[in-house]
Amino acid sequence: MGELVIKTIFHLFECFRSFICRQGFPKENGSSVN
Repeated sequence: MGELVIKTIFHLFECFRSFICRQGFPKENGSSVN
């Protein structure tokens, strides 16, 4: 169960990060994140 939760959270994090990158939101530190 723990492994599934970790994978789900990681997947959601990647989707959220890619969503922000596509929207072109200004970065806090002003640098691009890979």
